[in-house]
Amino acid sequence: MTNGKESYNVKEYMDKIVTNQLERFKTFTEWTQKDKAEFRKLLDILRSPIDQECETAKGKGDRLENVVEFIIRKSYFYEIFKNVHTQTNEIDEVIVFSDRVRQALQTFGISRDLIPIKDNFFWESVKITKNPWM
Repeated sequence: MTNGKESYNVKEYMDKIVTNQLERFKTFTEWTQKDKAEFRKLLDILRSPIDQECETAKGKGDRLENVVEFIIRKSYFYEIFKNVHTQTNEIDEVIVFSDRVRQALQTFGISRDLIPIKDNFFWESVKITKNPWM
């Protein structure tokens, strides 16, 4: 098989297509050094000792929520809506598979199966009752 410039056998041709699509997918998921440094900082804050006298349960939960939110935002695939109110509850974060990502997957020919979370939305609520690092 030939594309005008290079000659391929079918296996090489298919491998090149798959490799190109996987490389595109990697660009959506790879963290920069700045991302990694920011994540380490959030983890350090999360692991730091809790001041029992002035930190509330909400403050403790916010530390963990910041880490979870960072990870999800850096996944590129989801949008986060914070503090969503229902008739009876408040959900800390509703996480929705992004329309932008649906379009990107289609445009670049990337399989949705590469994303391990199959749901198009889910919610997250952080509750900390004890300091797990003490």
